[in-house]
Amino acid sequence: MIKIIDKKIDKHILQEICDAHFKTMVKFVVDIKLKKMGVGGELHSDAEELLINEGSNQEDIWGANLYPYKSADERLELLYYLLIFSQTEIFFLKNQNYWKKI
Repeated sequence: MIKIIDKKIDKHILQEICDAHFKTMVKFVVDIKLKKMGVGGELHSDAEELLINEGSNQEDIWGANLYPYKSADERLELLYYLLIFSQTEIFFLKNQNYWKKI
């Protein structure tokens, strides 16, 4: 189950997405320019493909894992390996504050 979202979702929907694959974790990708997310799937690339099919550019897509049942400071695991072309870790670190706002 993968959902494309651009606004806050209900906790019950998030729970359904979690239960569909990993139970305590959900993979997601974010288009940082269009401000929409692909949430769910077994691989980040599953949701990434959906975003690209809806007009996202791969260089604008960042991936993460969400552990909704952990404490707030342990919930988000940021990933930057989705960007196959050369991006610097400095850019990744610069955008961590942006991720927390989404």
